[in-house]
Amino acid sequence: MSEPTHIPSPSSDIIGIPDHEISDNQFLQTISQLTFQKWYASVTLVVEDFSTNVLALIDSGGNTNFIKEGIIPTKYCACTKENLYSANGEPLNIKYKLNKGYIQNDDYCFKNVFLIVSNISNQFILGTPFSTQIYPFSFNEFEVHTQIMGKPISFKFLTKAKQREVLLLQTSSIYKQINTLQIKQNQILPLQEEMSYLRVEEQLKNPSTR
Repeated sequence: MSEPTHIPSPSSDIIGIPDHEISDNQFLQTISQLTFQKWYASVTLVVEDFSTNVLALIDSGGNTNFIKEGIIPTKYCACTKENLYSANGEPLNIKYKLNKGYIQNDDYCFKNVFLIVSNISNQFILGTPFSTQIYPFSFNEFEVHTQIMGKPISFKFLTKAKQREVLLLQTSSIYKQINTLQIKQNQILPLQEEMSYLRVEEQLKNPSTR
């Protein structure tokens, strides 16, 4: 049996940069801004002899592709009994499933399966099944792009990435927490008064108090 290999812990000696050369302020400045990007793009959906342009959310973290009910005729779909839940725990209303839908980009088509959902806010969501078809891909503030058999393919975003100051986000979060606490406090005060009245009534019912 071979001896276990010792893996040195990360240190300034390994990367050749002494610890005293990097101040805490310098490190914090590197995370003073965050970039927000929702990948919305206009895509063409093709199903047999039917095609339509839809506004798609490209969600690389979603496990499934979704289409909002009413985008395509149900005659192209099959009934399904699949049960899924949204991120907030709300059950998704799913009655149909599209087994062969194609995302067309120039002369190339990406075949995908879609669940037809009535209670989603987005018209069209392209999740992990689509992301794996264009992997490896790269993106910038304008588009996500890849190469299929040497041919460059891109999906242009409708909006550019936006940057937000971390301090502003923290301030906004603090204000939201304060507002929530204030609302809770306003709800608790009437309950406390009601409890006081109930205690007085209970005491009055006691013969010794009378």
